[in-house]
Amino acid sequence: MVFMSIIQKNNPEDIKHIYNGHEVAVHTLSHPNLTSIKDDMEVLRQVEQDRITLSELVGYGVKGMAYPCGGKNCDDRVADLIKNNTIIKYARTIGSTKSFEPYPDLYQYKATLHHHGDWDILFDIVAYSAKRYEFRRKV
Repeated sequence: MVFMSIIQKNNPEDIKHIYNGHEVAVHTLSHPNLTSIKDDMEVLRQVEQDRITLSELVGYGVKGMAYPCGGKNCDDRVADLIKNNTIIKYARTIGSTKSFEPYPDLYQYKATLHHHGDWDILFDIVAYSAKRYEFRRKV
């Protein structure tokens, strides 16, 4: 559990100071795959109780979320439940767009890049662009 991990590693009174200037986001109470939970109220409990607890710990209203479990960790039903029944403003998946274009669905939000494979692609693009820039400067 993410929340328990934070508490086990840190004194609760220190958490506000430790995470000052950083965004803290919901990751659910017990890290379930929310798509496998059929009871809508349990999905909402997992999200909202984590949000409330984290908000109290950090001293501000937590409004973001990262879905737990990897793989297909969200679907339209879960995204709609969160959007329509919580104050969460976005929920991030593990997917990558490999693009800097704005992503239209903030409740199944995909990162620009994810983990090492995507970073390798980005570094190749940057290295290629830098080489082209140097070539242009020499011409």
